[in-house]
Formats: sequence, C-alpha cells, structure tokens
Amino acid sequence: MAINVNNLQASTSQDKIPAIKYRIYCAKKVDIDWDKWDKATDGVIKKLPILAGKCCSYIDCQANSVKPNAATVGEVAPQGQLTINCSYEGITPEALQFIYNNNGEEFVVIWENCLTGKKFIAGSPCSCLKLSYESLGVIDDWQGANLKFVGAACPDPFWFFEGDIPLEPVVEPGA
Repeated sequence: MAINVNNLQASTSQDKIPAIKYRIYCAKKVDIDWDKWDKATDGVIKKLPILAGKCCSYIDCQANSVKPNAATVGEVAPQGQLTINCSYEGITPEALQFIYNNNGEEFVVIWENCLTGKKFIAGSPCSCLKLSYESLGVIDDWQGANLKFVGAACPDPFWFFEGDIPLEPVVEPGA
C-alpha cells in the first residue's frame, strides 16, 4: 500500500504555517528499486528509482526547522551519521496516522529549500534514515510534532538531488 501523498500537510488555515520554507519528501526503503540505484556524479544524484505502484509522501515543515547535520562517527574509518530534525505544525488525523504507522521505519529522504529550490537526498543501500518522533502534542503555545530522521554511519550521508520526485504511484512502462 502506498503512503498517501500530502498526508502531513496542514489541513485548515489555522493549522497552516505562514511561510513554508522546507519540504521533506519520504520514500520507504522497501519502495526503492535498489537494483536501479545510481551513484552520485559530481556530487549529484539525478533520479529516485521507485518501484511500480509506489510514490513519495511529503511533510511541509515549519520554517527553519529542518536542520540536517552529518556528524563524524568512528575512529578507524570515520563516516558521517546524518540526522534531520524537522517540525510539523498542527495535528490532523492523517498526520497522526502517518507518524504512528511509520515510527521506526526506514526512508530515503529528500529535503527541499522551497525558497531556493535546492534539494538534497539522503539514504542509500548502506544507510536509510529511521523516522521517529521526539515530541507530539502541545508544547508551550505550539501544537505539532517534532520529527527526526537518523541514518546509520555511511561514507556519503547526503548528496544534492536534481531528479523528479514521484508524488503519484509509479506506473510500469507498458502497463
């Protein structure tokens, strides 16, 4: 079953944030065609090979809440371990269902700066990012979810991304 598109987009005007500056696209690890995964060329990955019938979901994040950080881990052969924190403002039934259904699941993650259009991709056959929530509900005068994507140590924790992002289920050629 494909993840519903737009499932973490605030549904009412009072739930919406005034200026969305980041969007995170998620593709479950099991929905990637790893046989067609391309290595980066000149620091860029140009396609996301999604299996037929699958697609990406996206999360519209609170302005300036997306803070990717690849910290060095390991002493013998240091590698980067990527963590992406983000905040989703508002609580909707669809948001809760997505969070509960996918807590602990592994994803390939693309994040986009909506002002510049620059995109980055994290996740590979050696390291996808695990989704968890740090907090959920009302915090001070804010209501929403603080989410975290964490990858395993990997020699290349993220790249630029210049490909298409499938937001509708992929159809096999000739189907």
